[in-house]
Amino acid sequence: MTILGALRYVILAVVAGGFLYYCLVVATRARRWAVVVAVLLTLGLTTTVVTTIVARVAGTVPHPLWLIVTTSGVAVVLYTCLALTVVCLTNLIWWLITTRRGRSGQDSSVEDGLDHLGRITSLRVRIVRVLTVAAIVFGLVMTSVGYVRARSITLTPISVAFADLPPAFDQMTIALVSDLHVGATTRADFLPRVVDQINAAHPDLIVIDGDVVDGPVAKVQPRLSALTRLSAPYGVVVTTGNHEFYSDPAGWIRAFEELGLTVLDNDGFAIQRGEEKIEVLGVNDARGTDDLAPDLELACRRAHGATCTADDSVWRLLAAHEPKQVFDQDGLAKTIGVELQLSGHTHGGQLWPLNWFVRWDQPTVDGVEVVDSVTIVTSRGVGTWGPPIRVGADPQIPVITLRRPA
Repeated sequence: MTILGALRYVILAVVAGGFLYYCLVVATRARRWAVVVAVLLTLGLTTTVVTTIVARVAGTVPHPLWLIVTTSGVAVVLYTCLALTVVCLTNLIWWLITTRRGRSGQDSSVEDGLDHLGRITSLRVRIVRVLTVAAIVFGLVMTSVGYVRARSITLTPISVAFADLPPAFDQMTIALVSDLHVGATTRADFLPRVVDQINAAHPDLIVIDGDVVDGPVAKVQPRLSALTRLSAPYGVVVTTGNHEFYSDPAGWIRAFEELGLTVLDNDGFAIQRGEEKIEVLGVNDARGTDDLAPDLELACRRAHGATCTADDSVWRLLAAHEPKQVFDQDGLAKTIGVELQLSGHTHGGQLWPLNWFVRWDQPTVDGVEVVDSVTIVTSRGVGTWGPPIRVGADPQIPVITLRRPA
């Protein structure tokens, strides 16, 4: 982790802590419970930040229970802060109206003071206190619901039509498995259950589209044994995601190969049905450098046996972890005639309303969209990163059916 990255985490904790102090202590004319809650939430966020920085710098994995508790605290703080924002705005507007009435000499039904016993007489402050409690409850409820929803993995049928799809490949099915994030906090039954769901769909091809793991090879590879049970007529392929590059990308490529997966390390292959074929290409994540830098031209040349162009009449599918990789190498995907790109990375935002911020970085968040003349199917992914929680972005395994227009 860079100094700038660590500083960003620290600034976030300080800003959030200051906001919580104002909303829970200042705006409510704090009683002791509000001070205690503010301190606990701020300490929880600070602990998460410190844990993240230390883990990244030292290259270690904290205890699983510790990770779950501290990262879940981020979700509690997020949703509590969102609710408190509404409360604080309400408080501010009410205060401004009350102050203006007082200055104009009008009688106000809203008092803003203390009685002779030091008790709050302001209706505004009393209501703010009630709403503040409701905001804390809201944060806890949203986090709890998100924890449950993160375990509700569904198969999502998606049908995509292409006019130039070779007739032999009409109704071909592809299971897109993205962002498993198998790591220290992953339950033992998680991956076997996912594998059973995928196999039950009987796809023709399985594409595992990066961010398979969170952690070093030595500690996480033993947790991946269930992947050896994946089966499809045209194989199981995998590409790297950004999280493979956070530890040992070359080591993970070797580990995937040992599991019997076909690693598309800037590589590709052709699928033949009778006299017709399509090409399946895969590139490394954008964080790759040197020999592991993403290279679509190389992948296509390896699959096609020659330089690829849009005029060679081959229908092409590209597996690239991030949707924005469609623009890589000056939009090479469009240039060589890639028809379909399969991506993940976004988690659909994972925690609403973060999906709106994902749009600043990626051209699509989830679902099917046409970007730069290439149809992109983006999965919300299966696992989670950070908080083991999903709100407004349920986990999914898209099962894509390729078809020709009726």
